[in-house]
Amino acid sequence: MSPTDNDDGAPEQRVLTALGRANGLHLAERLVAILLRIDMPLRLAELARVPEENRDGFLLAVFDAVIDVWEHDSSRKMAVSLNQNEVLSRATDALRAARQALADLDEECKKVGPLGRGGLVESQFWWNLPKLTAAIEQEMDRFFEWTGEETELPRPRAHRRGRRPGTVENPRFRVFIRKLRHAAKDHGGRLGLQKNTPKGALWEAVTIVAPHLPRGFVPKPLSASTLQRIISGR
Repeated sequence: MSPTDNDDGAPEQRVLTALGRANGLHLAERLVAILLRIDMPLRLAELARVPEENRDGFLLAVFDAVIDVWEHDSSRKMAVSLNQNEVLSRATDALRAARQALADLDEECKKVGPLGRGGLVESQFWWNLPKLTAAIEQEMDRFFEWTGEETELPRPRAHRRGRRPGTVENPRFRVFIRKLRHAAKDHGGRLGLQKNTPKGALWEAVTIVAPHLPRGFVPKPLSASTLQRIISGR
C-alpha cells in the first residue's frame, strides 16, 4: 500500500501519520509536501535497486531521514540563539566537562574491578558507582537534548585532544548516512561504495539528496573515503 493510499486527510497528513509524526511540527508537513512533488526519493530507490514491492517503505524511511535533518537544523539555529545567553553557555560548557569526567570515572571503575582495592565497603563503593554515574549522564543528555546541543560520546583519554582521527566533523551527517543505508538494506536494496573506484552508489545518493538538505550539511568536497569512514564506524 502506498504511503498516500488512505481514505482520510491530505497526502501530507497521511504520510506523517505513517511516520508516526501526525502531531509533529508544521515544518515536517511542509517538507513532506515538497518531497511528494519531487523525483529525488524515487531516484534514490532506483539507485539502491529497491524492489518495486518494497518502495513505499523505503520512501517513508527516506522522508523520515530528511525530516530529521531539517528539524535538527531548526533546533540547532535555536540553540545558537540560546547560546548568546552567557549563563546558559557557561552551564553547557561545565556539563560537557562534567560528562567527560564521569566517563573517565567509569573507566577507572573498570580498572578497579568488582573486588575493589580494599575491603568490603570499598568494593561496594566501586561496584555501585557506575549505576549512579549512568543516571547522572542520562539527565545530562536530557539537558543537552532540551537545549538543542549536539552531543557525542565522551572520548577515551588517549583521544582527548582534538577530534578523533578519521572521524567526520558533523555527527548528524554520520547519522543521516547510516539511515540511508539502513533504509535501502531494510527494503531489499543496497547503498554502498565500489572497490577500486572513487565513488559508488552511496556517494551518488548523497549528491542526489544534497540539494534538498540544509546548506552546509553535506561536507564539501564529499569524498568516498569520508563515506567509507562512516560505514566503518570511525
